[in-house]
Amino acid sequence: MTISFVPIKTIFCASSMLLLISYKPAAEIANNQPTNAEQLKKLKQHIKTLINTPIAYNAKSCKVITLNANDCKPSQHLLYSTKTSDEQTLISLAARYNQLMSKQISSTYSHCPASPKPSTVLIRNVCMPVQLVTE
Repeated sequence: MTISFVPIKTIFCASSMLLLISYKPAAEIANNQPTNAEQLKKLKQHIKTLINTPIAYNAKSCKVITLNANDCKPSQHLLYSTKTSDEQTLISLAARYNQLMSKQISSTYSHCPASPKPSTVLIRNVCMPVQLVTE
């Protein structure tokens, strides 16, 4: 029985060639992936489509979901109805939106005050925000 040894240099060269063959430039990968801005735009549009017109038959069905909650830009509060929208899907999409948005924020802006959620009222079977007048 003969035992043959493969030189270590040969193994190293072969593994290096495999790495070079499977390498893809980062620019090529980036071109295939949508940017955060594109993802945010699509998510926001999808959320608004799911909400549509927040029709309800009692005020308890009217709810508010917040976008940009962790951003120093003004928060956007969207009214929806649990009767016409899938609440769990909306909550999940809003969480994903806010997560993507927070990736764009630098750590220096992490202590911005959150804007309060508006109250809701039911007018002619449509959820509406309560407008507070202050002087």
